[in-house]
Amino acid sequence: MTTWPMTSRLETLPDAPGDRDAVREVPPRVVAELNGVAADLLDGVPGSRTFATPDGAAVALLVVAGDDVNVSFVATRPSARRQGRATALVVGALARARDDGARTASLQSTDAGRGLYGRLGFTVLGRWREWVPA
Repeated sequence: MTTWPMTSRLETLPDAPGDRDAVREVPPRVVAELNGVAADLLDGVPGSRTFATPDGAAVALLVVAGDDVNVSFVATRPSARRQGRATALVVGALARARDDGARTASLQSTDAGRGLYGRLGFTVLGRWREWVPA
């Protein structure tokens, strides 16, 4: 599997009225469930905040480390894909992180998410090759 390490300066993040209202903080188990992982994997991660769209169709985990915020576990329910929910979620969650002092964001994107992050101003730093169980 190939993933793409990416980064962005949050000052370049698109900011539309209501971005922060496009997300709500949720318990980590909500993000774990939509990602198909055990809830205890996300519980107690230092510096983490977990977000969902108001309808719960898209979720993400943000982890603050200094003035950088790492974006992880972004997922959208299959029935809600390609409708802008992940975009609204990421923009809203990163706007909140920026308000709290984060200056940059980093993530590791799959091919499926690379276009979304590119549209939000993230740049590719390289290519990461992973070997995962079939």
